[in-house]
Order: sequence, then structure tokens, then C-alpha cells
Amino acid sequence: LKGVLRRGVPPALRCAVWVSNVIQAVRPHQEPQHWYEYRTLAMVRSLDFAYENLLRTMVVGIESSDNNNNNNDSNGNGDIFALTKELWQERRTPTYGQGSDAANMDGVTAKGEMALKRVLIALEHVLGIIEFCPILPTLAALLLTNMSESYAFTAIREMVHDTVWYFPISKREHLAYCYAFSIILHKLHKQTAEYLEDRMVLEPESLEKIFQNFFVGVLPLHLVHRIVDIYTLEGSKVLFRVGVALFVLYKREAAEKLVTISNAQEWWHTLSHWAHHKLFNFDVVLRKAYGV
Repeated sequence: LKGVLRRGVPPALRCAVWVSNVIQAVRPHQEPQHWYEYRTLAMVRSLDFAYENLLRTMVVGIESSDNNNNNNDSNGNGDIFALTKELWQERRTPTYGQGSDAANMDGVTAKGEMALKRVLIALEHVLGIIEFCPILPTLAALLLTNMSESYAFTAIREMVHDTVWYFPISKREHLAYCYAFSIILHKLHKQTAEYLEDRMVLEPESLEKIFQNFFVGVLPLHLVHRIVDIYTLEGSKVLFRVGVALFVLYKREAAEKLVTISNAQEWWHTLSHWAHHKLFNFDVVLRKAYGV
């Protein structure tokens, strides 16, 4: 399965594969039949029903706190998404500590932004306030490019059952990810690490491109989706593997092309330009990342 994921999942299958991967990763001791149930139409209806009911209970709470002055129908009738649009717009969008330098995906509509907001609010309602998890909004937005709200919500809710596998949930853990990346690069590719360290590329603020933005803006979106294909099953280690491979390969490319890089901003700008070139081969990056 891992080999198949590294070759890329067809877009039409991503919703089913991503959610079943997450269930498999967080519930490894259950029968495969349970994992694969999340690929069925029956499960689609079940998750949609549960998610819409959750939104209804949240709307009732909002309306009650406003002394029932809102005219929207909260008695279970009609479309919960349409009936409560103004209520959702008024709510604060949880940022989970994400900074203002978060990457934005091109082509996101107002409807898509509202879907992301509902998912993030629903997660906060169910899971409580996570201290710090700046990658979570980016991850939710990526899942929504191939999933319904109910499936994106379910996938992240399940990931939280094994946060060590997927993402840090405190600022200390987040910084530990950044420092671990630097240590790994020093251990495996000392010269590259020293070169990047001199240019401040390995500072936590610079590594937000990986551990907050999930390579969005660095790689084309269709290649970011291929990382998500792997991430849903293998967890955050794919971010380390792909990040190290990209750094090593681009360092070599920049040296061959005599590209002058003096700081982190120039590094990410030129790396992104290289990664968006029509001759860029992401399969080479994955082979480097997995030593094959």
C-alpha cells in the first residue's frame, strides 16, 4: 500500500483512500474490513448525518446565548449550511496558532472558505482548545480540496487520537519538530545543513513552510496532494523525508546553475521556482526521500 501511495492516488479516489488511511493508522489493531467501511456510501451518509447534527447542536447553543433573537430555523428543518450562514460568519475562526505568513491556496471560493471555517469551529467544539497546532488549518484546507466537510472533520478528529503520529499540539512540540529536522539534516547531509544554517533556512520561522504550510506555495498543489496521499497513512515523517530530499536536491541544482542565495527568503523563492518548472520531477524527490 505504501508503494502505491507514493506513486500517487487518483483524484477520484482520494477522499475514500485518505480517510481509510487515517483510520488504519490510528486503529492498526482493528480488522481491515473496518478501515475499508469508510470507503462505502453507507459511511458517507452516516458521517454526513452525524456532522450535520453536530452543527445543529452548535447553532442551537449560539442562538440560545443570543436570547433566541436570530430568525434562523434551529429545530432540525432545512439546510443547516444555508440557514445559519450569518451565524457562521459571525463566529471567530480558530487559528490554532497559525501565523500571518500562512500560505493561501489559489482558487479558494467564498463557499470554500466558509466550509473551512465550519470544520475548524466544529473541531474546536469537539476537541477543546488545542494549545498550538499551526499546521491544522492548512491540513483541513487541503483535505477539503478532495473531501466533503464531514469527511475532512472526521479525518482530523481521528488524527487527534494519535497526534504524535500526525502533528504537534503545543508550541514546545512544534519547535521540537523544527529542531529535529535540523538535526536530521546535519546527520545525513552535513555540508547542506551548514550551508542552509548560514542562511537561516533552518530557523523555526523559515521551516514554517513545511511544518505550518505543508509545502503549499513551495510545491504545485497537485504535488502537495501527493504528499497528503502518503501523510494520511505514514504521518508527519513524510514531511521530514520530503523536506530533506528537496533541500539536498535543490542545493545541488543551485550549485550547478551558480544560483546565488544569501538568505532564507531567497532560498524558498528560488526553490519554489525550481519546483514549479515543467521539467521538475517529483518522483526523483520521493526516490531520494525513501532511498529507492
